[in-house]
Amino acid sequence: MTNLLKFPNRRRIKEKAVISVVRMDRELNAQESRDLQQWLSESPRHREAFAEAARLWNRMDVLSRLSKIFPLGDFMPRASGLRWQQLAAVASALALIVIIPLLPEDAKRGPQTTEWLVTGNPDTIPTSAYRTVIGEQSLVSLSDGSQIRLNTDSLVEVSYNANSRRVHLIRGEAQFKVTKDASRPFDVWAGSHIVRAVGTSFNVRVSGVPDIEVMVTRGQIRLLNQYAHDPDSAQPARAPAIALTGAVAGQLVTVTSGGEFRVRYLGNDEVADRTAWQSGTLVFRSKPLRTVIKEFSRYTSQRFVLNDESIGDIAVGGLFRTSDVDGFLMALHENFGLKTWVHGDAIMIGRGTDIDAR
Repeated sequence: MTNLLKFPNRRRIKEKAVISVVRMDRELNAQESRDLQQWLSESPRHREAFAEAARLWNRMDVLSRLSKIFPLGDFMPRASGLRWQQLAAVASALALIVIIPLLPEDAKRGPQTTEWLVTGNPDTIPTSAYRTVIGEQSLVSLSDGSQIRLNTDSLVEVSYNANSRRVHLIRGEAQFKVTKDASRPFDVWAGSHIVRAVGTSFNVRVSGVPDIEVMVTRGQIRLLNQYAHDPDSAQPARAPAIALTGAVAGQLVTVTSGGEFRVRYLGNDEVADRTAWQSGTLVFRSKPLRTVIKEFSRYTSQRFVLNDESIGDIAVGGLFRTSDVDGFLMALHENFGLKTWVHGDAIMIGRGTDIDAR
């Protein structure tokens, strides 16, 4: 027996439609376009659900973009009097799919903070630092046309000169879109390793355990071992690096704190789920509640505590806005009967009997 809510067919259709709209909002790759075209061609219900999801997400422009890959003809979403205040009921019906309209792109970007760290050593490369606070995201455009999208509570230092491009991901997570420049490799220092790219897109996360996660979404990267470091300098000393492994689009490299690494291919769904944060959303598929809470906690200063550790085994599936703590807690209550209450500086999560016994 499982605690994961099973979707009836019509609910599975709605779930697929909502996730497809989110993916179209951040642009589909070629395979995702083919998969969506196939799904839409299977049934008028699929097309109707997609259009309704687009309306609920306030993303009707995706229909015009969709028409380039699928002929919608005269099909249009039905008019509906659903108010945004009723989205709680929609979330419950979709079993942990919390539907909240996406913010405009500019509204999702937090302010960029830049500091110039210059020492008296003429050989030191000037470094600009960019950071985000908890719950904030930021898009950084670099001088060579490359971009860094910082996720919540992240810090990077960028050092460019005529021969090299270095980014030190000190903490957090970032997506890199690298402009090709064969004369200057693009190196991301993360933990004890270096991710090297020439012209590609990849996501790097420094989380402690595992030490590093690198997911390639376009092109390829090489993973190098650490350089020797000068303990008195924030910059790595110059020393040879040895290539440990490589990865191409669709692969995930995981490096443990002990230096071991493994490479595996990801399916399209997992790639989309792992990059959903760039649209301000989190997607979970049958994940233990303790894992979901740990991930959600990265986006809020509020602290969550399970009143009963066994609750952490509940399997959760759904799509959430990173900023919608109330919607997340409401979904836990509506779908699993879990209660929440404030205890000191923490939000406690427990069964109904837990709070009744207090």
